[in-house]
Amino acid sequence: MTLISEGQLHLLRPFVEWRMPDGTECRDVDAAAETVRHHAEEGYRYMTTTTSRCPARGDELEGGSIYFCARGRTLFRMPFEGIINRPGGRFDLTVRMKLIRVFPMKVGMVRGWRYLHDDNAPPDLAAGEDLPDGLAEAGLL
Repeated sequence: MTLISEGQLHLLRPFVEWRMPDGTECRDVDAAAETVRHHAEEGYRYMTTTTSRCPARGDELEGGSIYFCARGRTLFRMPFEGIINRPGGRFDLTVRMKLIRVFPMKVGMVRGWRYLHDDNAPPDLAAGEDLPDGLAEAGLL
């Protein structure tokens, strides 16, 4: 039996740290959220995450999100905007300046391109919503 996922396609991407052009380093979700909020207030509409390989299904990501994960769990998502080919064989995955925390769903090790569809993506957390007991203490967010 083959399971077929349905809905919008999304991309999983590891979150280790972000090094912003202004020298800011973000190593956790709170720092990332604050950086995105600050840059959005400064008028930036998009940011990029650079990769050496273009996602094989990049043309299907329009309208989706990039789900950032760490320690085998989803942390947050940012709405996908597009792919920019850079000189030297690099690619910028462009996302809107909107960080949306999601329920920390187990995803295992993220290598290569891993995708999600709407029907198997973690739900968004409402602003200020608490995580189930133990998840925050475990350092997942």
